[in-house]
Amino acid sequence: MAMLCAAAMNVPVNAAEPCELIRVDEAGALVVRLQGTEQTIAIFGIDVERPPPKAYVEIIAERIPRTSRTLQCTVLAPGPPPRARFLYLAWRDKTGDVWQDLALTLLGQGAARVSGETFPERGDYVRHWRP
Repeated sequence: MAMLCAAAMNVPVNAAEPCELIRVDEAGALVVRLQGTEQTIAIFGIDVERPPPKAYVEIIAERIPRTSRTLQCTVLAPGPPPRARFLYLAWRDKTGDVWQDLALTLLGQGAARVSGETFPERGDYVRHWRP
């Protein structure tokens, strides 16, 4: 199987990579440190108002880093900007680390809306969305 790489990145598409959250940019994309390089990557499966709503920025920039600034980033679509699924460490329990999909959290809080594109998890995203 050929390895696809996201544009302007040396990151294979569909390969989970740890990344460090730096900030949210003015379009709602995440600026992360991925493989030692600062990169701007949008969250796959959601659309965000411009400028991003206060709740959106607060969830990403304040609530998520309380558990961990390290995210799991899986690039699903090349860009620009590339789009990725981001998982964050929600908590730790006796069974180990519990990771949650950042897009589902944002949708559940009404901070983003489901994108119009077709993808396997779209039904789950629609069920979590709170307008």
